[in-house]
Amino acid sequence: MDHRVAADLPAGAQRHGPDEGEVSRRLLREGGSRCTEPRVRVLEAVRSHGGHLTAAQIQARVTAGGRRVDLSTVYRTVERLMGLGLLHSLRGPGGELTFGMAGEPHHHAVCAGCGAVAEFPVALLDDGLSAAAAHTGFRVDTVVLSGRCPACRGTG
Repeated sequence: MDHRVAADLPAGAQRHGPDEGEVSRRLLREGGSRCTEPRVRVLEAVRSHGGHLTAAQIQARVTAGGRRVDLSTVYRTVERLMGLGLLHSLRGPGGELTFGMAGEPHHHAVCAGCGAVAEFPVALLDDGLSAAAAHTGFRVDTVVLSGRCPACRGTG
């Protein structure tokens, strides 16, 4: 997957600011896409959250912003944004699909208790993954760790 477009986010782009929606519009234009209202709003909902959301959570965030959007529109828009390399998907422990910004290459830790998703840089596992790849002959594209988050372990 080409991560150039989403990796170009300016510092602090994961938060809403005075340019709300402008970063999302720029990402869409750079990806060769039209800046339709659903695309901008869905991308902005995920981008401003800074993590992974289900389609229903994206719909709720867009609706909370004062715009009505059907769940089917969210799914179609998310598919389009994934095709542009702006979003990626991850299946949680219950099988529910979540969506996050593609950004820099990263891996995921998913809580088996609550489904929380934490992202971490590829570099944290480089040595071990290189050894595992050499041993198995696999080319590693992504890693999903399953475990319990601090809250579900009762330590957070």
